[in-house]
Amino acid sequence: MVLPLRSMATAPVFLQINRRGFSLMETMAGLALISVFVSIGVLTVEHTVFQLNKERVIHELRTDLLKAQHHAVYTGKEVNVRFSPDGAYQIRSSSGILAEKNHQGVSFQRLTLGLHEVAFLPNGNIRKFGQLRMEIDGDGYRIVFMIGGGRFYVEAV
Repeated sequence: MVLPLRSMATAPVFLQINRRGFSLMETMAGLALISVFVSIGVLTVEHTVFQLNKERVIHELRTDLLKAQHHAVYTGKEVNVRFSPDGAYQIRSSSGILAEKNHQGVSFQRLTLGLHEVAFLPNGNIRKFGQLRMEIDGDGYRIVFMIGGGRFYVEAV
């Protein structure tokens, strides 16, 4: 069964098509909605990028410290880690520099352990236990070197 087409004149008002396009007010309202949704997305992405950068810096530090500890055990020689207040650190052994990093927005401060006192002994233990403070883009973290076994961890303060 075929239904007859209704003319635009008899169609309800909300179904009638405006053949001239959108009015200026409709266009402005649409653009305002789109800009609100885009700005919410940009703010969310910006926060995520900052958080991922902090996690990356912490992960790199942990990895470099573990590599220093493994190098000390493997070579049977002491490996020193020297932190700088401006966010740089250097890992060196008697054979030379093993790693050197400098992160923007990072700083290190002495707590119970000096910035040049971190060293892994040939058996993998830490020479002196204690804590350092690390700040990444205004957020504080504590690097804790525990006595025995050369264990360490990083925690938010």
